[in-house]
Amino acid sequence: MRGGARAIGAAGMAAFALLAFTPLAGTLHDGITTADALPRADAIVVLGSGVMPEGELTDNSLRRTVHGIRLFRQGRAPRLVLLGPEYHGAVEAQVRARYAADLGVPAGALVVEPGGLSTRDEARRVLARLGGRRGQSVILVTGLHQHVPGAVACHKGVGHAGIVQVKPHCRRGCAHARKLHGPVGRIGDGGNRDGTG
Repeated sequence: MRGGARAIGAAGMAAFALLAFTPLAGTLHDGITTADALPRADAIVVLGSGVMPEGELTDNSLRRTVHGIRLFRQGRAPRLVLLGPEYHGAVEAQVRARYAADLGVPAGALVVEPGGLSTRDEARRVLARLGGRRGQSVILVTGLHQHVPGAVACHKGVGHAGIVQVKPHCRRGCAHARKLHGPVGRIGDGGNRDGTG
């Protein structure tokens, strides 16, 4: 009896350790969440997050970019809108567009917008870049919990409808994307933001 209880306790501790201290929980989560849980939309909008001084995307920006590309490749929307201003001499939206092109997103499906001064300004610019038609549905890809309500309100405020927000969960995906793509050098100018807003 005592040996059986110890075996059950040891198995429980091993299961806890596997779920708490390895990527297993994320892998299991990825396996049970499907693209079918998201509705189709008119566009996937990947909100900006930053570029490092050497011209590479920050981990948050890369995580969002990879997730947006993944949603596009799953057929969630016909257009992928990549946002992000100039930071440290590199334009985030353009760096993201290179990743997207390298990962098979056709140039005709990409909308690259580097010029927003704030989330609200980006929402206005996205609406204009998508033809100015109010009522279009968008999937917002963001990462910070505190950013979600404001981003959704800004996009609803300019006339987007059917907004679904997605927070990417990338444990191994960022390193894998960097390994596939390699370092990204600085890309020309074209942004008009100083990184605030």
